[in-house]
Amino acid sequence: MMTADTHSGPARSAFAWGVRVLGAVITVDLGMGLLLAVLPATLTRAQVGGGWLVVSLVAALALWRWLVASDRQCREAELAVREKSKQLHERNDALEGATAEAQRFGAAAEAATRAKAEFLANMSHEIRTPMNAVIGMTDLLLDTPLDNEQREFAETIRNSGDTLLVLINDVLDFSKLESGQLQLEREPVELAACIESAFDLAAGQAAQKNLELLYVIEPGVPPAVLGDVTRLRQVLVNLVSNAVKFTDAGEVLVTVSSRPPAADTGGSALRLHVSVRDRGIGIPPDRMDRLFKPFSQVDASTTRRYGGTGLGLVICRRVIELMGGRIWVESKSGDGADFQFELPLVPVPGYDAPRPLPNPVLSGRHLLIVDDNATNRRLLGLQTAGWGFVPHPAASAREALAWIDRGDPFDAALIDVQMPELDGLATARRLCAELPVNRRPWMIAVTANALEGDREACLAAGMDDYISKPVRADVLQAALLRAGDQRAAQCRRSGLPSAENDGSRHARPEANQPVPTP
Repeated sequence: MMTADTHSGPARSAFAWGVRVLGAVITVDLGMGLLLAVLPATLTRAQVGGGWLVVSLVAALALWRWLVASDRQCREAELAVREKSKQLHERNDALEGATAEAQRFGAAAEAATRAKAEFLANMSHEIRTPMNAVIGMTDLLLDTPLDNEQREFAETIRNSGDTLLVLINDVLDFSKLESGQLQLEREPVELAACIESAFDLAAGQAAQKNLELLYVIEPGVPPAVLGDVTRLRQVLVNLVSNAVKFTDAGEVLVTVSSRPPAADTGGSALRLHVSVRDRGIGIPPDRMDRLFKPFSQVDASTTRRYGGTGLGLVICRRVIELMGGRIWVESKSGDGADFQFELPLVPVPGYDAPRPLPNPVLSGRHLLIVDDNATNRRLLGLQTAGWGFVPHPAASAREALAWIDRGDPFDAALIDVQMPELDGLATARRLCAELPVNRRPWMIAVTANALEGDREACLAAGMDDYISKPVRADVLQAALLRAGDQRAAQCRRSGLPSAENDGSRHARPEANQPVPTP
């Protein structure tokens, strides 16, 4: 553009000169006509001619000076335009050079990042291989006869190896994400099984704190979706483990639901929404920006107290984004945290996940649920009602004992072992001491304690069966089916009438109605 303006400068200058000369001639002619019109008649032609000559000379001189000044101004303007054009070209050349230099630096930085990520991936893999051997051999060592001190040493090695392996896996996954080497699978994922397997990995840590691990899959969610089960489980394990880590009492609740399409997708796809809610220390609003960043936690004291690399949430965010979703957190300091993520929901057509179905043997039977955790009572009630049971939730052992003392009959009882005031073991001992075998429910201990000797302690207290938390649906149904079979066989061996035929069933409340609180 500047070059075209420069070449057209002389043409514009000549045109301007012509316009100026024409204007000057017209001005002079008009001036002479006006002069002749006003001159007195007594003036001679010589006088008029002399005057005209003088006027013409003065006008010509003025016109000449004006034309020279105008030409000088035009030349100066043209020189200024040329100078500006030259400067503009020089700046354009400098900008192109800087852009090329920046591109070279960017390519070098990208190559360096890729080389670093590949190096971390290789090193993590090389370290993980001997770590697996250390952990495996320690497991074998723990299975051999050891005295207390030797077992303590071996368990320390095992726990330290587990911790180190988690850190190595985080670094390996992060390096794969950084280098773009992480590939996703696309296969049917059973949501219930995926959540339960994630709970299995966090159950030990939750049991040490007496925390409840609970999950709800709301109606309308398909039993299986297309996705990468390994990576989805990894995200759940990270979020659940974090929730357990930062929670000292209460529960960790995972809720799965389906949501309508987002507005930015054009209304073409449903979304799978997952929430992991804890009752822990929470996150202050002014420190939210530190989450989902590499090697970052809420503050330095968090790292010292709880440990970790600060990579877990970063890996979750990148994996979720790689799956086409998003992740965020809602929290208040001291009021727990709710980590949520959404993914495109693609149901598996015609896929039927193996779910426990209503069983005729269980239909209409009355189940006592004794648990001080309201969420757990609700979930167990909904689950067992779907199998045909009539659930009766009790918030404490004393409430349940009051129902039994007044003669309310129950076929089975799910009794939480860890309860305030009167725990599950004391409840079982009291029922065994006060009621004959055919008058008390089949008692199933439900406990987060899954260590050596816990099962034996429950059975010694009078419990008839034992299941550990987090409770799996298939394990729970199997225990309830055993309850009916074992109770009938036990009554036959004792020569006592079973509760089915002792005439007490007429006192039962209507189906699906809880026993009223005394």
